Amino acid sequence: FSMTSPETSNTVVSDRDWSRCTVHFIWCQERTYYREKIEKTGYTDYYTHQVKADYPVAVEFIGTDAGDVIINSVGDVLVAQRIRAAAGEVVINVTNGSIGQIASSGLIEANQVNMVASGNIGAATAPLETDLVSIDGVTGRVDALSTGAGEVVLSERDGDLVIGTITATSGDVALSAPGNLQGFDGSSLVSGESLELISSFGSVGADGNLLQINSGDEQNSGVTARGRDGVYLRETTGDLKLVQALGTASADSATPASDVVIEVVAGNLIDQNFVEQRDDRAMAQLQSAWTTMRLVNTVDGDFATASAADEVARQKQGLAASYSNYWTARNVRTISADSVTVTFQSGGDEVDADNDQLDFSSDHPFSGGDRVVYATALSGSSSVEGLSDGAMYYVEVVDSNSIKLLDGADNVVNIAASEVSASQTLTRLGHGAAVFGSSDVAGDGMVTILGGHGFVDGQAVVYRPRNGDAAAGVVGGDDLGTALAYYVGVVDVTNFRLMATRDAALAGTGALQVSVDPDSVHELITYTADAYNPREFFDPSEDVQSLNDTIVFYDTEDVGHDLSEGQQVVYKRRIGDDDLANLAAETTYIVHVVDSQTIKLATSESNRAAGQFIDLTALATSGLHELQVTEVDGVAPAITTTDSDHADLIAQGYDEQFIVRSEEGQTLSFKKQHAVMVSDGRADVSTYDPGYSVEVLDDEASVTAGAVWTLDELESRVSLGVGLFLQGATDTEFTIEEPNIIGVNVTLVSGAGRIGNISSDDVVIPKTLSFDEMTEEQQQTLAAAETTDITDDGVNYIIRLKDDLDITTTGNLSATGTADVFLGSEDAVGVTLVDTPQEARIKTDGAITDGNSDDTPNIRNVSVLVLESASGGIGAVDMPLRMDLANNATLNATAAGSIVMIEESGDIQVEAVLSQDQVDFRVGGSIVDAANDSVVDFSGTHLTLSATGGIGSDGAELETSVAKIQAEATGGDIFLDNDKGLLLDSFSPSGGAVADDSLDQAIDASGAVSISGVGQVQIRDDISGGGNVTL
Repeated sequence: FSMTSPETSNTVVSDRDWSRCTVHFIWCQERTYYREKIEKTGYTDYYTHQVKADYPVAVEFIGTDAGDVIINSVGDVLVAQRIRAAAGEVVINVTNGSIGQIASSGLIEANQVNMVASGNIGAATAPLETDLVSIDGVTGRVDALSTGAGEVVLSERDGDLVIGTITATSGDVALSAPGNLQGFDGSSLVSGESLELISSFGSVGADGNLLQINSGDEQNSGVTARGRDGVYLRETTGDLKLVQALGTASADSATPASDVVIEVVAGNLIDQNFVEQRDDRAMAQLQSAWTTMRLVNTVDGDFATASAADEVARQKQGLAASYSNYWTARNVRTISADSVTVTFQSGGDEVDADNDQLDFSSDHPFSGGDRVVYATALSGSSSVEGLSDGAMYYVEVVDSNSIKLLDGADNVVNIAASEVSASQTLTRLGHGAAVFGSSDVAGDGMVTILGGHGFVDGQAVVYRPRNGDAAAGVVGGDDLGTALAYYVGVVDVTNFRLMATRDAALAGTGALQVSVDPDSVHELITYTADAYNPREFFDPSEDVQSLNDTIVFYDTEDVGHDLSEGQQVVYKRRIGDDDLANLAAETTYIVHVVDSQTIKLATSESNRAAGQFIDLTALATSGLHELQVTEVDGVAPAITTTDSDHADLIAQGYDEQFIVRSEEGQTLSFKKQHAVMVSDGRADVSTYDPGYSVEVLDDEASVTAGAVWTLDELESRVSLGVGLFLQGATDTEFTIEEPNIIGVNVTLVSGAGRIGNISSDDVVIPKTLSFDEMTEEQQQTLAAAETTDITDDGVNYIIRLKDDLDITTTGNLSATGTADVFLGSEDAVGVTLVDTPQEARIKTDGAITDGNSDDTPNIRNVSVLVLESASGGIGAVDMPLRMDLANNATLNATAAGSIVMIEESGDIQVEAVLSQDQVDFRVGGSIVDAANDSVVDFSGTHLTLSATGGIGSDGAELETSVAKIQAEATGGDIFLDNDKGLLLDSFSPSGGAVADDSLDQAIDASGAVSISGVGQVQIRDDISGGGNVTL
């Protein structure tokens, strides 16, 4: 016997680098790098035996021709060469050790391989290689069990790896094959703490025959799978912690080549991939948006303080604009001193010196007691002797052609004609207007009008000097400003002072010490306005209470009527074909006031006094009727379209119904303004103040409190999110995560859990912190948080973020769960189906599109939906994103591009739908403000809203921030409040490419319409409503 072992080969088997994240918080903070190099040296052992071989041997074969190899060992079994049972089974049982491969020539070739060991079966550095052989169509299979803490690492050398049951009781499993990794039958299962399943040129599992796995739930457990032809997995027990499932051609490819299907039967599908990097672009957006929003003071400027001051100024301007609109509706106008002027000659018959009177050639316009100002027509020309140029006198009427002039002491002025005749004027001053000269101003600034000035305390007057005269001065201050408003402080019927503010005039303080040049003339002009006489509209069906014989006005608007007891009103039918029973159109009736919103009618004053009122019965159909007070103090009803305007509207194609609905809407707004000013005492509705301004807001403290922003103001996460978006922060994902899934089409099913994670670590942010006091982590967490992530314990905001499952897909996505679904992507995502009864989030850098070829809903049953496309859109004009959410579901959708969405049925509560492009949002129900707050609900360049119910409601308007709107509510009201100038028009969002994508009218509602906002509202198409129309 002899033995030799010469070296036959020396090759490098493996040379690789890799890394693992060992400390992770938000992103990877500590990473361990590995390098491994394996060299294989081959030896051949030669054994030489010499035996006597010339004895006869008796050989007899028994059994079958398919032999098995069965190895039972107490210690390790190390495979160095081929173990072959091509038509049979290889069984290796190790009771106290491992099964390993120590040479590249090692191989287990058999139809069936069954291995059990207390330690490892194969190793990460040296996988145990198999070569399964199919016999007569019977597929080979591998079964392996590590009963201890060992791992199972198997590699099929050629073709498919068919799995029976492979289990690492307390260790990991790694399986690879050039062909498919597939289960032998329905009971096949791969179990281990972490699983790595690699098919280089085939698939892991198969479509319709998912590979069943049971992965671990330890902190470091995870599943990694790659198949060029797809990955198809079913987790049978508990959660699946997914590191990666790649349908790619190679391990380092990021391009989808095949589909990925993952089903979790009884747990959650969780993101277990911690490879990520900071998204500097998103973080820069956030920092810029915070500053632009001016929520914080920084070293670069007191942005928050300035923002608060701007908001106070904006609200003050808004109140002043409301005041101006109110008085415009009351036809406010000046009483001009040159409203009635008579010209006569200073010489000749018109000056009667004998009787000290002026005899005009025709009837004069004056009445006894009128105040008139005498003036020469040309400076320096002849004048009537006894009269002073620019002086004020009082009229005593002689007859229709003659008058005398009285001075302030009621003495007739002695007059005489001039030798050279020249034109002269007498100008009658209206009530409340006054002219004064140097002789009328005392040293302390008191002004005297001997005939009586007619002013009241606090009355506003506008000052102007006579042309060519210097403005009156003020001792210790600037001259009186031409065309500026001042305020009268009455001393007595002939004397008054001027003050700079109405409050000062009412208090009798701060009088201006006025001084004027000799011979100068100065004028004070005051204003008049129509009496407050609004029209009183009502619906003959809804507002007539048959049981009580009453009419109720605007009960839902809380403005009521402005009628008084015993007042006469004319009943008018504006819209509708029928009069109310017992009433006749254009007939006068007498009012009995029940309360501020309710009246009864009587046919006569005697009936009213006797309590005998008309029996009223509501009509079956709605319309619009009116009780009109024909005149109040000689003034016709306000908000009545003039004849010329009426003719213009008819010529433009508008009908009578449109005109009267517009009048009703304007009247309602007019009544609201009046009621507010009366109730809060903000302004005096008895007299107009041209210098009206709001010095201090009633709630100014609440406007400025906390202006240097702290988390105490975070009553609604939506308000912060909307603000950040409107300032350009479209991305709330501040890390770029390595995808968990890369596939052409991706299908995810969680039968009894969620898809994505709810973080176990809370981020606690004290409510007293300002933004610049927060850590970057706190800033990011706050910006990324949705309303359902935040808990307020009174001292802190506790934020528990959701960790989405990250996908890359070039095809379509389907995700079905029984709990939350959280998905993210750095690319576009086509949604075939997202279905869960709870919350669903899809946050992408690219577009979110409709993945269906028909009108099947893309998102179903969801109760809270969050969609974010940082640089793309949501839906498209030719393929809207379709939803069939739970009734009253909450929606938050933001996109840099356009948003085109349809909710098939049910009401939807909008937290925010925000776009930097257009928004087209249509609902088979009502659109409701989820938070019922003043935060913007819709923003974009232009907005289309369509609902089979209502759009907003009275007191819960939808806040919009758009330039152009079209809206229809076929089953309710429309209540919108826009924050800028607005165009109301019908338009086709797609340019006409999609049927029925434009609305028939700019605004169309079966109920009331109320559209308010800041700036000018332009109307380019019809507006109609079944109730009040208020713009």
